[in-house]
Order: sequence, then structure tokens, then C-alpha cells
Amino acid sequence: MTSRCCLRCSAPCPRWSSSRSKLWGFIRHARISEAQASAFWERMAELVAEFDRLPRAGDTMYGFAVGVYPTDQPMLPAQDVRSTPRRSG
Repeated sequence: MTSRCCLRCSAPCPRWSSSRSKLWGFIRHARISEAQASAFWERMAELVAEFDRLPRAGDTMYGFAVGVYPTDQPMLPAQDVRSTPRRSG
């Protein structure tokens, strides 16, 4: 899902023009095991529970969406992080 798709799917806010709408989001892909994905999901579930417990305040209802899912992205060759040049500064 892209940021543009999320903006289309979110409710319009009459107080915000489209140039002032806020969407904080990340999309990342990682080649990890199913066990790692499951463990990561457990941590996300804790974060969702924390979001649910936030004190209610303000005039705007915010949504919170997370997901961990397998993709059809092509497999990349394994990379030895020790051989990756580091950028300084």
C-alpha cells in the first residue's frame, strides 16, 4: 500500500486541504524467516495495544494501521554487511 492509496482510503477532513493532510507511514521489505516475522508481529501487537490505551484528546480521530505480510518481491542475493562500504559523516 502506498501513501497515496492510504490518503485516498482515509476519511476526508474538511479542516485540512489535501496539501495539509497528514499521513505518517513506512513501507519496508526484508528477507526474514517466518519465525522472525511472527516475533516482529507480536511486538507490533504490543504497540497497537499501547495506541488503544492512549488517553483520548483532541478533535481528530486518527487511524493506526500495521501489517507484516509475505510479498512477491524478487529475492535479492545475500549481502555480506562486512563488505558494504560505509559512508562517513
